[in-house]
Amino acid sequence: MLKGLVDLQITLGRLLNPNAYDNLLNQIGQVVYHAIQSKTARGVDYLNQGFTPYNEVYKRWKVSKGHSGRVNLWLTGQMLDSLAQKREGKTLTINFDNTKANDKAVYNEQGRVPRLFMGISPEIEKQIDEMVIQCIDNLLGI
Repeated sequence: MLKGLVDLQITLGRLLNPNAYDNLLNQIGQVVYHAIQSKTARGVDYLNQGFTPYNEVYKRWKVSKGHSGRVNLWLTGQMLDSLAQKREGKTLTINFDNTKANDKAVYNEQGRVPRLFMGISPEIEKQIDEMVIQCIDNLLGI
């Protein structure tokens, strides 16, 4: 299981024909991407644990600027809007498409108050396993 990684790399191998592999990898990428986005927006880490609350000073400042005081790693939107999928050969990486967003993500993952939003939970692992099995079953005509 991957825990709190800035880059999530998912590689299946050489089992599938290129079209089936590409489709499966794209589907897996979408599942992981949407899980990261939706869990972070709800204020939970990749294991569905609530993020550590902001300190009171920062929370008051954030609220004074018209934002929610809820921890969802959203201030300008720049970091989460920069989350992207990148294909290189048979590998899919989910990371950030610019250095500034990546630096923010690293700080959130590894800073004084870690908020582990990049990762694959056991529930998502199970969903990926089922997708792989379904793809192989389809190819075998099962």
